[in-house]
Amino acid sequence: RGAIEKDLTLQLARLVKAELERRMRTRVVLTRDDDRDLTGAQRAERANQARADLVISLHFDGLPEGRAHGATAYCPPATFVATGREPAAGGPIPLIPWRDVALRHAVAARELSGDLLSALELRAQGPTRLREILPYPMLGVNAPGLLLECATLTSDADRARVTAPHGLAALAATIAE
Repeated sequence: RGAIEKDLTLQLARLVKAELERRMRTRVVLTRDDDRDLTGAQRAERANQARADLVISLHFDGLPEGRAHGATAYCPPATFVATGREPAAGGPIPLIPWRDVALRHAVAARELSGDLLSALELRAQGPTRLREILPYPMLGVNAPGLLLECATLTSDADRARVTAPHGLAALAATIAE
């Protein structure tokens, strides 16, 4: 209905970048700044080469029947299972597979997700949900990160909010805050 996810996402990413750079005087790197497809591995490589302190993968949701609305954050599960065994002196050092490196940052990613969802709720951009699961865009990313479904485009109310004249700017300001 006139809202194209990839276009809204790129527009939102550019607005978030500008807002963060203005507020924090920091360098923000977009994994893509034009309409091209990148693989998950290419995105992870760009984030890791930039030595990212934080990675947010922005998206807009779409669900059948249009009943769902609001935002959902997906972050690595902030749980730890101890083996009860320490590596023997001079023995092999356990390594994390490259694809699961984001799990090292799960606690920070969970805290960030909670803060971001709270900000969205406070600014009437919810309801919000948190899902603790390693999202595909975080595979291989060596930094705290999350995937944020910013709104549900199949919801008339969400779509109207983000496509309103200042809708994406308000959402970008909330994410940056």
